[in-house]
Amino acid sequence: MAKVPTEAHSRLQSALADRYRVEREIGRGGMARVYLAHDLRHDRDVAIKVLLPELAASLGSDRFLREIHIEAGLQHPHILPLHDSGVAGGLPYYVMPYVAGETLRDRIGREKQLPIDDALRITREVADALEYAHQHNVVHRDIKPANILLSAGHAIVADFGVGRAITAAASAERTEPGLAVGTPEYMSPEQAAGDAAVDGRSDVYALACVLYEMLAGDPPFQGRTPRSVLARHLHDPPPSLRTIRPSVPMAVEAALQTALAKVPADRFATVAEFARALPGSISMDGPGHGPRYPRRRRRVTAAWAAAVGLAVGLMVWRFWSASRAPLDGNRVVVFPMSGSVAGAGPAGTGEGVATYIGYALEGTAPLRWLEGGDYLPASERSSAGGLPGPIAQRISRSQRARFYIDGSILAGPESVTVVLRLHDVAGDSILRRSGASAAVTDASIPKLGLQAVSSLLPSLLEPGRKVDLSALTERRPDAIANFLQGEREYRRMRFAAALDHYKEALRADSAMAIAAVKGAAAATWLPNSIGVADLVGAAFDARAVLPRRWEIFARGLSLYFVGAADSAVTYFRRAIDVDSTWSEAWMGLGESYYHLAPGGHGADSLAESAFERARRTDSSFTPPVFHLAEIALRRGDSLRAKTLLRRLLQADPDSVYSRALGSMVDCATRGAVSVNWTGFARKAPTEALGTALGLAARGAYPACARDGFRAVLQSSSTAEYWGTLLGLQSLLAAMGRSAELAELLAWGQRAGLPGRGLYLMDAAAGAGFEAEARALVTERGRLYDSMPSPNLWLLGEWEAHHGDLASVRAIEHVTRRRAATSGTRGDSLFARIMLAQLKRAEGDTAGALALLGALAPSASPADLLWQPWEALARERLDLAELLLAKGRPAEADRVASELDNHRAVAYLVYLPAMLALRERAAASLGRRDLAATYRARLAALRRGAPAGSPSGT
Repeated sequence: MAKVPTEAHSRLQSALADRYRVEREIGRGGMARVYLAHDLRHDRDVAIKVLLPELAASLGSDRFLREIHIEAGLQHPHILPLHDSGVAGGLPYYVMPYVAGETLRDRIGREKQLPIDDALRITREVADALEYAHQHNVVHRDIKPANILLSAGHAIVADFGVGRAITAAASAERTEPGLAVGTPEYMSPEQAAGDAAVDGRSDVYALACVLYEMLAGDPPFQGRTPRSVLARHLHDPPPSLRTIRPSVPMAVEAALQTALAKVPADRFATVAEFARALPGSISMDGPGHGPRYPRRRRRVTAAWAAAVGLAVGLMVWRFWSASRAPLDGNRVVVFPMSGSVAGAGPAGTGEGVATYIGYALEGTAPLRWLEGGDYLPASERSSAGGLPGPIAQRISRSQRARFYIDGSILAGPESVTVVLRLHDVAGDSILRRSGASAAVTDASIPKLGLQAVSSLLPSLLEPGRKVDLSALTERRPDAIANFLQGEREYRRMRFAAALDHYKEALRADSAMAIAAVKGAAAATWLPNSIGVADLVGAAFDARAVLPRRWEIFARGLSLYFVGAADSAVTYFRRAIDVDSTWSEAWMGLGESYYHLAPGGHGADSLAESAFERARRTDSSFTPPVFHLAEIALRRGDSLRAKTLLRRLLQADPDSVYSRALGSMVDCATRGAVSVNWTGFARKAPTEALGTALGLAARGAYPACARDGFRAVLQSSSTAEYWGTLLGLQSLLAAMGRSAELAELLAWGQRAGLPGRGLYLMDAAAGAGFEAEARALVTERGRLYDSMPSPNLWLLGEWEAHHGDLASVRAIEHVTRRRAATSGTRGDSLFARIMLAQLKRAEGDTAGALALLGALAPSASPADLLWQPWEALARERLDLAELLLAKGRPAEADRVASELDNHRAVAYLVYLPAMLALRERAAASLGRRDLAATYRARLAALRRGAPAGSPSGT
């Protein structure tokens, strides 16, 4: 026990003599000294914390004391209350009950690792305290073992409000940016970065660090200096607890991994969620000590046990059946090698070697090469040691593979050797070993892997058959290394970085055809998809070394890029026919349904199905997760979206995607105010715009989307003004906010944006503005030959819906002549639209039905999203109206549903009309439940409330 410095003790006692008898110093930390004292007024022992002089001088007393008073309002059995506070001898102090016992820090220091049940109980009690505080808008900011007191077997959290007080005082008194307040070992990444706007999820992270330390004996992140510890919080993945303490349940490990996520949106949203994710106990109740259930519940429990027993029996039977399923001698699983070469990057890892072997052996039909890493459990995927034989056997048998290959990379001081082993699953034996070596200075590890695998092939292929592996074995080592690095980045959704590596591979070796295909796939995710056509062209230029299935995939990709939806679907399905477990082919199919809306019903559900197949065939492939979360949000399933967001962030994707999806999930789960749209739009206006549009799609979260659009308009990014104006005006039209919409369009005119024509689109969609539209028609006159085609289209749509047959005929004539002269896809589309509108205006229902039914979107994904005429929204709605009028409600609903299954901005304007039509169609079909759903969605849209209901398709 520390001895009280005479001067400090005397000064404190003198200042507080009328209320407290200060007895001795009982503790000291980085912020304060703690004294045992006796409260003379209430005859009780108390603890007095006095800020250290240097900290008090730095922060300022008044602000500190104002902020700490929040603790006085917290009344909870697991929170140490604040009795009093003030200034003594120029130093701020605060008074708390004196708790006999010890701190959690003391217990960890004594026991090192706590019993698992004790650690879980302490965590739940601390979580209960934190949840209560968070509900009162109080974030602790300094959860650590030293602030958790243990008394009578229970946890009590101390210093509530102190972290907030220091943060607030520091922000008021200091000018240095990025001040991090807290204890380094337990600080969340956002705290470590000096972000003052932390919320309860920061306490979730800190509590996870404490739980980890209780179980492991040390915090998850340590370092020689506070700076190095903070750097690890910011950048290092959370370490696995079960490698240190295997007895820890998997559920605890999983909960910790979620709670220790770097991005707040990837953690549990509340500490209560964290606590619920932890098992209640790992102890088995002994005889006579189990819970006492009523007799009825016992019957239910017995029935449940029987059902579980049946399910387990079925699983055992299925496993037995799978283990006895005939093995295919043409299926070979290639597992990642053990070992690596330091400094060689992905090309020097066992995973990189296995990936490269798989690509190189594309041409060895009838053999089918399966990447074993796709099927490995997470605990083995990151293991540097050799893969246990039983796991490799089980995975290979589950894929009906007769053979599998594993091996190792052996790095010596002067040479590197790759050793491969070919296993027979049926006989559980090693058929053949092979190896290849090279000097360290000359070694290309993937090439050594290919040399080694060449000698294994005679055991798999017919005798005497040669396999030409030159497509990749002759590639330059730097091209190989960049290609493999691109693969790693691509799978994590770091598409810009992946594209750079693929391009570097091509620059190093122009015959690296697969790098060109993968580069094109990466580029489709980036703004404007720059370079897709050139990369696909480079792949076709080197088609002699491009495996057949990749050539099929490349053709699907090129068709997707130009908007040939049905043809793209055909080619991606051909690729799937070649390999039904090819995750990227399933992804391409899903992208075609998701972004291009090819002909057919339920594009969203078809896309979701394809994305799910992509994810199931390769659980470590991240791209499908992003779109699956978007679809879940549009459907109102925020719980699934949160789960998918956590999976996405585990891959550490580019912040473009984590920020966008995190903001969407926050909007869906916590409301519009949960997103800092102003900061988002200022930092990344393009992705803020895309996020707002994603929230607006299908009218899912209109209020949140409106805030996002407005924030982008108020940012300094004039490059996004037109797209944002279009998105916001379409949303306001759908919401029926005429006054806001009028102000917006007036602002657009003052800003010099070409938005007056939107009056015509809004009026044609039934959103009002008839007077403004008619004035614009009069102003523009009938000089149709001089009008740009998009303006002519807007005018023609409006005239057609107002029955001005002469004007529609004149406009149709101009568009037909232009199409014949220019031969462009755009002019041809305008001509076909106007011919269909002319037939409808003339009353030729059969002709209009045929022409409208033949129209299909044919633009690139970006144009389909943003160019109003490309989406054919008015035309699809007209077709649905005609079908309903002809007594064909099911067909009408199918066509109208297309406007409910795509994010095209023009669909928003027609969303109310579409919902009204689907309500009428459902009523005609006798589906009053569906009719009520559409009616409720329209009402929610008008209120600005989340849709929160299924599409009914």
